[in-house]
Amino acid sequence: MPSAFGSRLSKFADDVSNLPDPGKCLPNVRAFAIAHMPEAQQIAAGLGNDVTPTEVLSVAGNESHYGDLTYPIVRNGNFFGLHGAGPAGTYYTKGYVIDQKTGRKVHQATAKFPPGQGFAMSGDVFLRKQKPKMTPGLGRRPLDFFTVLNNNGYATGNTGYPFFMTRPTGKRGPYTLMRACTGQP
Repeated sequence: MPSAFGSRLSKFADDVSNLPDPGKCLPNVRAFAIAHMPEAQQIAAGLGNDVTPTEVLSVAGNESHYGDLTYPIVRNGNFFGLHGAGPAGTYYTKGYVIDQKTGRKVHQATAKFPPGQGFAMSGDVFLRKQKPKMTPGLGRRPLDFFTVLNNNGYATGNTGYPFFMTRPTGKRGPYTLMRACTGQP
């Protein structure tokens, strides 16, 4: 499915071979990439369709603030921002969402994963949920990859999510930041 932002990024949105220079690698992003590259490689391989470890790390880095332990999502081992119950229970966010059944404000139920296993275990759930949505070659089109995620549970209601993730300049997006550290698309 083509991205709504393809025209803005037309010079590089269609294929990773045309991506602009991502700029400098930030230390916190580098540390996150080094810590989780092996698991990201496994998740990317499981998703297939040319999805890269950089794309996987971008999603997890964005959701977990690059593993910053000051955020409850990281302390609860949920690196992929998964909602609902998890194998180690559920925690509820401080912010509110609107319950689709009742129309009332409720705290968001978010999955917990065992300490030390959070990236791999939440990544496995991410893989199982997103794999059916992947199409051949999708990973070679980052804007389209993030559009598919946006249409299937990530930043739902925010049509700017794919562009945010891939923003090449100014306040660089998570994918661009991660590319600067991995040196890979």
